[in-house]
Amino acid sequence: MSQTSHRSADRTEFLLGGLLAVAFLFPLLLNGPAEHEVVWATLAPNQFHFRALLRGEWLYWFNDLGFGTPMPVSDTLRFHPVFGLFAGWAPLRVVLTATWLFHAVVAAVYVQRLARLSGASLPLRLLVLGCYLWSAPSLLYFYGSDWVQHAIAWFTFPVLVWYLHQAVTGDARARFVRTALLLGVLFGLWVINSHPGYVVPLLVSLTIYALVLLDRQWPRTLACLAVAGLLCVAIASERVYFLWTEALGYPPGLPRSASALHYGLQDYLTSLVLTSRADRMPFVGLVPTVAALGALGMAAKDGFRNRTVTAAAVTFVLSALLGALRPPFATWLAPSGPWFFRDPLTLFGLLAAAAALQRLWQHGLRAVAVVGVAAALAMAAQATLVARHALETYTSTLRTSTFGFYRNQGARTGAGLWFAQVGEAHGRRVYLAPEAEAAMRKELSASGIYASSDLVFLGLNPVNGWFKNISMDRLYPSTSLMESIIRADRSAIDNAGLLDVLGINAVITLEPGDAPPAGLRMATEIQTASGRTLRAYVNDHAWRLATLMEPSAAGVRLGRVPSCPHQGALCGDYGRFSTGRRPEPVDVVASGHGRYVARVPPAPTARLLFLSVLHRPEWEATGDSGQALHVVRVAHAFVGVEVPPGTTEVTLAYQPTALRRWTWFSTSALLLSLAGLLVAAARRRADTPA
Repeated sequence: MSQTSHRSADRTEFLLGGLLAVAFLFPLLLNGPAEHEVVWATLAPNQFHFRALLRGEWLYWFNDLGFGTPMPVSDTLRFHPVFGLFAGWAPLRVVLTATWLFHAVVAAVYVQRLARLSGASLPLRLLVLGCYLWSAPSLLYFYGSDWVQHAIAWFTFPVLVWYLHQAVTGDARARFVRTALLLGVLFGLWVINSHPGYVVPLLVSLTIYALVLLDRQWPRTLACLAVAGLLCVAIASERVYFLWTEALGYPPGLPRSASALHYGLQDYLTSLVLTSRADRMPFVGLVPTVAALGALGMAAKDGFRNRTVTAAAVTFVLSALLGALRPPFATWLAPSGPWFFRDPLTLFGLLAAAAALQRLWQHGLRAVAVVGVAAALAMAAQATLVARHALETYTSTLRTSTFGFYRNQGARTGAGLWFAQVGEAHGRRVYLAPEAEAAMRKELSASGIYASSDLVFLGLNPVNGWFKNISMDRLYPSTSLMESIIRADRSAIDNAGLLDVLGINAVITLEPGDAPPAGLRMATEIQTASGRTLRAYVNDHAWRLATLMEPSAAGVRLGRVPSCPHQGALCGDYGRFSTGRRPEPVDVVASGHGRYVARVPPAPTARLLFLSVLHRPEWEATGDSGQALHVVRVAHAFVGVEVPPGTTEVTLAYQPTALRRWTWFSTSALLLSLAGLLVAAARRRADTPA
């Protein structure tokens, strides 16, 4: 293809691909995204990070969610170029719309480019794109689930395949440094903006694809890929370190997933081509599957001279086989489940099928090709349980939700105003009773409240929350590896000592459903749109955030409330612990991200400063003159500072020294790689004849 025709193809691909991408996203653009718990676990914490970044702060600890939490909570999008551009100031719907439009249009262009590499003509390229956009992975991630990070990773995948192909087939030898930098940046950004369990199987398939593409000049190519891999690891090093250290805080023996998928080999193989009853089966479709296998036979007949088609077909077949893995191999090659191999086999299957169908057309078998195209279009519609599940999930959300949360996030109207007034009048730390916690998902979205983390935008400190990828096991038991949730528990509401010591200012109930908590004063209420009543029960005896205790309180072991179902601190009996409280007042004069400053009256004896803040080894304390004070874990999960005689001020700061170093290292690796790319691009333009 000449340079002129290549540019023309690019413009056509961009225009037509963009139109198809917008058509795929049209329900989302029209109605807003489905209101799933990913907002609770991922997006809101990332918004906190970018808002702090606009103030010149880099968040390592967030004071106002639960009893404080390390950042990032859940899957970080802290380095996403589009999400980060909007997240600090724009409503969430604008943030997600911009992110999804960007990825959808880019994916549409690169899927067509990959199909062109397979020899497909323009009509067939559009067919491949349609099959990709309306495939099981795309429908599931955008309409049937809450996996925003999976949607981003899946729509970035064609870009990685394209540049990996370009590198292996020539760029790695002709432009070694530039190619290594480009691949390192692309893969690094992909890894740090995706779920690690999802990335691993896709990387395995990409490795297969690259190895099949290699030619006789492989040493220099592999050297370039190795350098790119090292850059990717450097860029992702902070993320890897954080996840690794956090995983060590979970008890051994937890399942990897709260909803592990089990299926038989026969069901798996059948689901490649037929309708499946499980939405996580690898449905590709009969025609693409047969065509992809035909492409492999076609490549063999040609002596595997066309390495592009051969690589796509081989990767399709091996990805399908890897999807049937069982432990222990599946644990290493697909940590979140081998069914994720469905995604690469979908793309590579479509690329191989495009080559086979194009060959049929070129050999004059137009009737067969037309039948194949028609059948493939039918498959593109994905009239399977996957598609029905995804679209039914989304349309049911449309019927039950106004999507007000995405338009009014943080707005002080309706229930949002009521919550804000509760915090201002009675104290910021609130505990949501079971029915109130459940209502935080959809029922209150029209009033700008969707999840407990939303209350932070209104100036409150909710105890309940989903702390994905953060170990909260000392407070409330983890459900699976990297899944921590502080759920509403009736025994905690009825535990007066717990409410007092942990400084819970109000318990929020939704009635009928939640019974009024004993011993608390009902202060205010509001009717919800569904006719139920939100009530705030105020705890007038709640301790302040920081309290002076007798030094012996550090050694008190909590008993367990008999009616409570677990061993965490939110089941603790605080009776013995509370007897060590001293009468001197404590004034918390500063409370920022990962920092507290408390003023205490001087005393001739040592005391213990108790803070209802989650204990982590990274907390460091200093006294009036900057001398280091000893930080201890008290009451099973909280921070205690040993206060020497005469001390009048204590500063507690979260100092994750190792994580800070990894952050500097990974960020520097990313910025230096980007700078190197800009220099390489400038030199290339300077060397190009006018």
